[in-house]
Amino acid sequence: MNVKNTTKRRSKSINKPIMIMLLVLGFVPIVIMAINSYIINIDMLRERNDLAKQSAVATIQKSRTDLRKTTNDKLTEVSRQPIFENDFDFKQIRRDLRLTVSGDDAYTNVIFINQNGKFTSAKSIKDTADLRTKDWYKGAIQKEGQIYWTTPHYLEATGQWLTTASTVVRNKKGDSGVICFNVSYDGIVNEFADMKVGRTGSLTLVSNTGNVINSTGNENAGTVYKIGKNISQSPEFKAIANSRKRKGTVHIKGENKTQDIYFDKGNNSSVTWTFAKVSKDDLKTEQTALFRNTVFIFIVIGILIVIATIASVRWITDGIDIFKNRIQEAASGNLNKLDKYDPSIKQPPLKKLAAKFVSPDPNGHEFNKIAYEYNLMIDATAELIGHVQTNSAKVDEMSTSLLDLSKQTDRAIDEVAQTITGIADVTSSQAQETQESVTKLEELSKVIDELNESVQAMNAESDESAKINQDNMNTMDSVNSNWVAELDDMKALSQSVQNMNAD
Repeated sequence: MNVKNTTKRRSKSINKPIMIMLLVLGFVPIVIMAINSYIINIDMLRERNDLAKQSAVATIQKSRTDLRKTTNDKLTEVSRQPIFENDFDFKQIRRDLRLTVSGDDAYTNVIFINQNGKFTSAKSIKDTADLRTKDWYKGAIQKEGQIYWTTPHYLEATGQWLTTASTVVRNKKGDSGVICFNVSYDGIVNEFADMKVGRTGSLTLVSNTGNVINSTGNENAGTVYKIGKNISQSPEFKAIANSRKRKGTVHIKGENKTQDIYFDKGNNSSVTWTFAKVSKDDLKTEQTALFRNTVFIFIVIGILIVIATIASVRWITDGIDIFKNRIQEAASGNLNKLDKYDPSIKQPPLKKLAAKFVSPDPNGHEFNKIAYEYNLMIDATAELIGHVQTNSAKVDEMSTSLLDLSKQTDRAIDEVAQTITGIADVTSSQAQETQESVTKLEELSKVIDELNESVQAMNAESDESAKINQDNMNTMDSVNSNWVAELDDMKALSQSVQNMNAD
């Protein structure tokens, strides 16, 4: 017993492929644009932070550079004064040194010491040990002719960070001495109060040995260093120290790009460095807001794309349905043409668009032209069917005539059969009587003559029937040719519909 499993096949439609294609074409650019916009904005925020770092570092470095240049100029000017050309007059030197630093808070003291260890200063000195053992003295002697700067050091008594600039002077007798300026960083430190680097950043001034002179910023973010702390072993300081550039950006391994450090080490003789940094969460607020806005815009645009896609698919499928309905009607024998768009007809907007979409127009877009050609095909098909109906009527009429002729032929054959039967009967009954047979044969000869005439008449009628049959065959051949052409037209119509469906 054979059991056939029948399953209902779902009708196929181009709705789903078109919708998927439109959604992909709509969403892919939006996703790419959203991601690209997000990346660009994050880069802009990082660039903003980088500019803030550079600006803050440049401000401090300018103050430091200005202080260094001013000190170098002042020290050079003092060293060239006439009081250092002849014998060193310590009383006069002291008065001039006091005048040099009066009214200038950048210098805490000015000291002069000769080669024998005798010294004088603008202000009193608590440590009266041999000043020739100080770094500033030894450095100036070693670099005679230049200005020597010491590494910054913290003065606990005053709570100040100081550095010393010193240079050698010689009189005409060849006696030498060293002038030094104790330079305070208070002026530079005061500028830190107005510095701000991002939301969580810090600005740090550090000696080239790693001592933190000042550090300001958001202390809760963990980027600010304790003043006086030595950070020479920290990853930040090591990265800056190992950099061959005098200023620029360094990246610490394991940290994100936001935490890159911008630094400026000044010139080769600089004893202080400045750098700025931010925490990894510095852009968290902006990133959250940017992500939220990006998602919101993506959702809004996505909804608009979905609505537009559904409307477009509905519009296209409604237009195709109009084609399909007309084709189904044509298949049922109702050859209705596609209607021209009439804006006065009240119907939903999408239905109006669909009707306009398939409105026949030889000068319109592709679907308008297809609709126009479809109407022409319907007209040609209707005309062809009219011709077929006319030819069919003629064939029916000829068939009726042929049937009548066949009936006449049957009657003639019946008569011939009856005549032959009569001849047989007469021949049998007269077998015994020859004379009578001769007489009957003469009668039979007459009958045969008559039969011959009947046969000749029947032959004439048969020839006429054959001629009519030949005409019928020619007519049937013409009908067959017309049907073959009709089938070719219908195949072309089917192919056109399939192409239209594919489009």
